[in-house]
Amino acid sequence: MRLVASFRLLGADWPQRSSHMLGVLAPSHGLVFGGELEPRRPVAPASYAYPLLPGMPRRGKNELPSTGDVPAGRVGAGEEAGWYKVQYREARAVWEYIKDSKGDAPVGRSYCTGTVLGDTIYVHAGCLLSGRLSDLYAYDIPSQTWSRLADAPGEPRGGTALIAAKAVIDVSEKDVLLRWGGFAGHELGEDNALDVYTPSSNTWRTFHPQGPEGKPGPRSVHGFAPLAITSPPGDTERAVALMWMGERDPATNGHAGVSLFWDDAWTLLQVPVSDPSDASGGFIWRPLAINRSSIPEARGWFPVVDVPTGPSERATLARILMHGGLLSSNQRSGEAWLLEVRRDT
Repeated sequence: MRLVASFRLLGADWPQRSSHMLGVLAPSHGLVFGGELEPRRPVAPASYAYPLLPGMPRRGKNELPSTGDVPAGRVGAGEEAGWYKVQYREARAVWEYIKDSKGDAPVGRSYCTGTVLGDTIYVHAGCLLSGRLSDLYAYDIPSQTWSRLADAPGEPRGGTALIAAKAVIDVSEKDVLLRWGGFAGHELGEDNALDVYTPSSNTWRTFHPQGPEGKPGPRSVHGFAPLAITSPPGDTERAVALMWMGERDPATNGHAGVSLFWDDAWTLLQVPVSDPSDASGGFIWRPLAINRSSIPEARGWFPVVDVPTGPSERATLARILMHGGLLSSNQRSGEAWLLEVRRDT
């Protein structure tokens, strides 16, 4: 299956920042919170809503009134102990500190990653004041209960990416979490390790995808998103995920310096394999063909989120919103881009 992609600039005047949080409301608006303009200095804890659809009116500076237990400003998400939830209603951001949760909750951290699968929120890895983590926690929303799960393989890391997707593991399709890359004092990914967590068995497996047309280089703080585009009749390849950009060469003086970033994009596909012990797991990397007439500057430290598509489009189209990030000029971007991925007909 061949996929093609294009970027569309939604706006260059969204809040400038990196290492922040991004969400989608309805699918009419993109939501922005937290992050930094200067290294390790959190911006004010304000929420912003920006229209995603053409022709929608904008309201002033697009800042939403915040009420409730508004958290302090933060960088890299979750760096303080304690967890919050936010609801957006009547053009307000209503915050609530989660104080009644049960179970084994994760310690506070920064530059962690997380994803949602069904009624469960997963939190993984990240950085402490000293050292990095490889743990995985699940928060069951209905019961408000935390559980510590199996630690991930490989080096403890920050700046990795974890997504929820569907893949064939041991000959049957399963809901899984996929992890790739990160930073452990050096960029991870040289070994082409795709780590796959299966919630139903609480186990990790590491695969090494094939790369007949090349493989992505080591990276962290990159874009990683699931793809649910279906295969055309007779095609055995299935789309699993998309990965793009990210840090390729960290600054010598850490967060205060200038890093180099990738400007590439890759699709992760999967084909059936007869041998469950196949080291590739049937996964394949393939460069993504992107229309280069309009494309973001290479960057890292940016959040991404799926934008829902209509029922008639779902089988052939995926939309992903990305905002902000750190550029090689050491400036934080205020651009919002919509990445559209289509099945090539």
